[in-house]
Amino acid sequence: ARAISAALRVTLLGAPEATMAPRGTGDLEAYDLYLQGRFAWHQRTGPTLSEAARCFEAAAARDPSFARAWAGLEDACTLLPIYSDAPPTEVWPRAKSAALRAIALDDQLAEAHASLAYGTMMFEWDWGQAEAGFRRAIAADRGAAEAASVTPGAQRRLVPRGRPPDRRPGGRSEDRGARGRRESRD
Repeated sequence: ARAISAALRVTLLGAPEATMAPRGTGDLEAYDLYLQGRFAWHQRTGPTLSEAARCFEAAAARDPSFARAWAGLEDACTLLPIYSDAPPTEVWPRAKSAALRAIALDDQLAEAHASLAYGTMMFEWDWGQAEAGFRRAIAADRGAAEAASVTPGAQRRLVPRGRPPDRRPGGRSEDRGARGRRESRD
């Protein structure tokens, strides 16, 4: 049974377990703090994002190798200027540092790549680097909720910056612009 399980695991995951980076923590209190941080983060208000950042920092302090705690800290800090009066110039360096730490710990952590890409787009206006980061997040894990939820908003911001719109089936552009709207009235 173990041999069959091992053979299926390689087939289903597409890579042997030895090459996969660990994503969790053995510290239950750090994990509990991480879950509390995610709960607060999903509420998306200034006070709850501040609470989320505190929870993620505490989780990372308990287990400095817990990549998801560092990625969560980046998520909370990146949204703080949007939902509160926190100055971007103060929180973005902290957020970027946390994301880079998460990626250094686990290069396959999609949420860390997506968060770094979102912050790069919002605070550095580096559209090429942001798009590359979103693509990296999707390549790391197509099912990552954070990568999937951020990417559509990012696409809307990247299109006006010179990235060509994706084409719909039948050759119609998703964003036809003013000229396309005038032509459709005729």
